[in-house]
Amino acid sequence: MQETLTDMMIREHGKMFGLLGKFRFQIDHLGNRQSAMKSYESFEKFHKEHIFVEEKIIIKYNNKIKNLEMAKVILKQHKELEKISQNIIKQTQKKGPILPDELFTQANKLQQMLIAHVKLEESQFYPFLDKDLPENEKKALIEQILKKLEV
Repeated sequence: MQETLTDMMIREHGKMFGLLGKFRFQIDHLGNRQSAMKSYESFEKFHKEHIFVEEKIIIKYNNKIKNLEMAKVILKQHKELEKISQNIIKQTQKKGPILPDELFTQANKLQQMLIAHVKLEESQFYPFLDKDLPENEKKALIEQILKKLEV
């Protein structure tokens, strides 16, 4: 049986939370700017690729998906996540000592927003697509995603 979109994206979300957790550990326990920046860059790169997959491959796959209210909410959440991410990047690039409390507050805000975002995707959006898309379209979509993610 072929993997579902839901299964694939749950796996990707797990990787994303792992990278964010590593960043949070760096700032909470080590307070080292270079280590924190490096781990955040890894998270940010993965997160941007993930958003690209969701916005440019999945949501734009067809007009039916693009016009779903859930898809519009997901796109709005992506913009909110990007704002938080930019705040974190600015804080890691400041001169002087790293301010772990400020950075950790922003990381927590990002994590909480991601949890809400992922919950919508995993409980509603991807299961809807798995149920609603014809098997051949689902297979084509999964192949496009795998090609982009190079899994």
